[in-house]
Amino acid sequence: MQGYAAACDIWSLGVLLYTMLVGRTPFAQNNTDSPNTILRRIEGGEFSMTGGNWDAVSPAGKVISFHYFLKIILLKILLLS
Repeated sequence: MQGYAAACDIWSLGVLLYTMLVGRTPFAQNNTDSPNTILRRIEGGEFSMTGGNWDAVSPAGKVISFHYFLKIILLKILLLS
């Protein structure tokens, strides 16, 4: 399948991890976000790991999430170069 690689699975796992820890998806901030707004955030890597429900996430959960999202960013850089 063209355009699909293991990086897609890794990205999806990151979104699932975020959702399980925080209780909401990383790129939709509210129910009124348009699909274009959500896609813009995905393409720009715009998400928050502070405040709100993140305050209730354990330090270990935050470390795991930080390292996981760091890997995703590095993969994105490698795939684009």
